[in-house]
Amino acid sequence: MNDGSRVNWVKLDPKDGIILLKENNKIKENSFNNGSFVRIFDQEGKQIRNGFFAYLDRFEGGYDILISDINNNPANEEILVNGDGVIRIYQDGKEISSFKPYDQKFRGEISFAVSDLNGDGTKEIITGAGAGGGPHVRIFNKEGKPLIGGFFAYKPHFRGGVNVAVVDLNGDGTREIITGAGTGGGPHVRVFSKDGKPLTGGFFAFQENFSGGVSVSVGNVDGEGEKEIIVGSGAGDRPLVKVFSKDGKFLKEFRAYEEGLDYGIKVMSYDLNRDGKDEILASTIGF
Repeated sequence: MNDGSRVNWVKLDPKDGIILLKENNKIKENSFNNGSFVRIFDQEGKQIRNGFFAYLDRFEGGYDILISDINNNPANEEILVNGDGVIRIYQDGKEISSFKPYDQKFRGEISFAVSDLNGDGTKEIITGAGAGGGPHVRIFNKEGKPLIGGFFAYKPHFRGGVNVAVVDLNGDGTREIITGAGTGGGPHVRVFSKDGKPLTGGFFAFQENFSGGVSVSVGNVDGEGEKEIIVGSGAGDRPLVKVFSKDGKFLKEFRAYEEGLDYGIKVMSYDLNRDGKDEILASTIGF
């Protein structure tokens, strides 16, 4: 029956089929896995809109994509595409640059974010090596030139990788780099200066013995000015989202998906409805 319903899931009998039309949704300033399903929540964990598939059909499914104005030219947004160990930057449908943030042999996933770290009006690209690489955080300009030597967010021999987010946590005009340990490490969230100096001891977002990793994002979810740190559970745990203050004080948690989904969720934060509060976005595809 074609009743125009907006749904999160549909149960079909054998040999039945259905055509679903998704709303036009564009996630900006956050990397998303191309083809992943995303649900949208407010600060209390209430789902405020139906979920949608985040997908750009020009690019391969499973690659990470980030849409942002990195050149300080709002008329021409850039699309950063991350796959097989390479970051490629597109503008007006054309590839304008590409680079490998890590060793030429590394073809694993890469966590990345963009932000103007040095105040020059253009955004830098901040990367974290994924599973199989060390927890190495690096910073590049838009041409792929490394700006600093980078730093290890956790012990260098750890091979589970690191997830990154960037934001001005305390409103002082200086942006901080937030990290979450990848698979195999404890759910340790840390905060660093752009030079790799740890600013706090960090905190454990879940039980310390949980080794499925943790995704990280930052947003102003309550509209009160200060940013909150948002985390998502990695593989092996319930699909939980937690919200912490900038100092690591626990504020809220909620389950983003049904019990049984235990392969990890990725969190993002973006003001989709332009009400001055960032929504919390939780993606089904792991990191």
